[in-house]
Amino acid sequence: MSHAGRPRLLILTVGFTVGGAEQLILTTAPRMQRDGFEVTVACLKGWGMLGDELEARGVRAVALGAKGYLDLRVFGRLLSILRRDRIQILRGHLFWANLAARLVGWIASIPVVVTTHHDTDVWMRWYHRLVERATAPLSDAVTTCSEAVRRHAIETLGIRPGLVRVLPNAIEIPEGNIDPRARERIRRELGAAPGDLLIGTLGRLVEPKKGLAVFLASARLLVRDFPRIRFVLVGDGPQRAALEERAAREGVSHCTVFAGIRRDVADIMRSLDLFVQPSLWEGFGLTALEAMAVGTPVVATRVGGVPEVVLDGETGILVPPGDVQALAAGCARLLRNHELAARLGRAGIERARAHFGIERLVGQIEALYRELLDRDRAAPDAALPGRQRGEG
Repeated sequence: MSHAGRPRLLILTVGFTVGGAEQLILTTAPRMQRDGFEVTVACLKGWGMLGDELEARGVRAVALGAKGYLDLRVFGRLLSILRRDRIQILRGHLFWANLAARLVGWIASIPVVVTTHHDTDVWMRWYHRLVERATAPLSDAVTTCSEAVRRHAIETLGIRPGLVRVLPNAIEIPEGNIDPRARERIRRELGAAPGDLLIGTLGRLVEPKKGLAVFLASARLLVRDFPRIRFVLVGDGPQRAALEERAAREGVSHCTVFAGIRRDVADIMRSLDLFVQPSLWEGFGLTALEAMAVGTPVVATRVGGVPEVVLDGETGILVPPGDVQALAAGCARLLRNHELAARLGRAGIERARAHFGIERLVGQIEALYRELLDRDRAAPDAALPGRQRGEG
């Protein structure tokens, strides 16, 4: 097969919602299109915010409209697109999209199939792990966002080590500073008056993974020592109502705001006095990195790939997951020690810029795609080492 011209890439995810994997797609897909790839982004479910934002950035977006995880019509729609557009590279993100990419990519004889692990996937049951182990060899490569996720893929899921590549996550590094008047306006929107301390977390409201009940329990302890402290949870998700009830039970609903989804993430982070990532498990820690990138002090849990991002005592403070007392103590330490908080904030900016800029990741992804395309071109009639071809 000839791979001359613009390589044709289809990126497949589960939904066009807002999350870490989706944000990664939003920041990398337009840059790959800029660099000479012909990019389409598709999701298994219906249309959502990510689709609008991709199209605003000039990337073609397609929703396949699945009515459930076992809606087999989606496989036919995906197969049709792959064949019609003569896709050369199929990239999957998240479990169900990975599964679809592997199976339909095999049927369609797509030259390069790359699937992606974003988390340690504690939620998986034995049958999910069995499916993952059985279908992973249909990929030419399985990428992970951290060394922790790579170890999990190999040791827990049984994926062959030679198949797994680490491509650490990255972000668009914000430039400049927020206007003080804009910062005060945002702080008011998030429930903080002048002179208040504002502590926030950001992400999907899903439990127990995100540790938000632990965050609210630690808020109860912090209120005792800091009367003018305020808390904000930015994001939305299925546990919002339960978490609002939890805030009331902890006695902190009067000083806690559930702000919903906000897309002005950098300005939100700049408006906080302290960012907290209380997750019980996490593949990388993207929101902690977003806080570091603007110099906001970070307290996070020592789980998954987070210690690869937040260096304890250097760019933030790490505490054990699920430990209410330790989380509250870590926050109190930075709230009392302004010099330490400022030093960690400055070091966070330096680390984010030096190691986690989006252009680095885009270059690594593109190099992987071109390497696998060249390998396919070198052996067009043989099965690739990573997988067996279909007859499509």
